[in-house]
Amino acid sequence: MEIPYRELFPQLNLRQWSGIIYTWLTHALLDPTNSGRATMDNLMCAASARIE
Repeated sequence: MEIPYRELFPQLNLRQWSGIIYTWLTHALLDPTNSGRATMDNLMCAASARIE
């Protein structure tokens, strides 16, 4: 994921955040079926709810 941006942001290290991002994306709010992945639909619903 970070390879396309390496030239623009040489200090970018997304791997250090991967565990935190995964935990956030698989939170019960975004992954109601506890599948271990979040769908874009669930993510958009959560974002829309926060904006409102």
